[in-house]
Amino acid sequence: MSKSFKVTHTLEERRKKAQQILQSPKDVIPIVIEFGTKPIPGMEITSKLLNVPRKALTSLVVDYIRKNCVKVPNPSMGFFVFVGRNLVPMHLDIEKVYDAGKDEDGFLYLTVNREETFG
Repeated sequence: MSKSFKVTHTLEERRKKAQQILQSPKDVIPIVIEFGTKPIPGMEITSKLLNVPRKALTSLVVDYIRKNCVKVPNPSMGFFVFVGRNLVPMHLDIEKVYDAGKDEDGFLYLTVNREETFG
């Protein structure tokens, strides 16, 4: 499992990178994708950093992550995306999720986890 983005980059480096992304003319939100405490065995994150249009629905962002940023050993395996300890609400614009859950460095950290629903 790879190290956390916060471990491999200083707060100042992260702030600088987030500000560059936020000030770009593309009007995007900087997102970091990481494993939670219950990753799926054999799962890999192929792309940790993602820039997403502010008005994109969270459901589309999660679908993009599922198809392009996370490699699972079996395509039928499910996983959930969290901000902190909260499941990401699929019906909101990612901008609202960002405003409520962004880190002090300016990134929104999305955690990929499996969730045990029975037992």
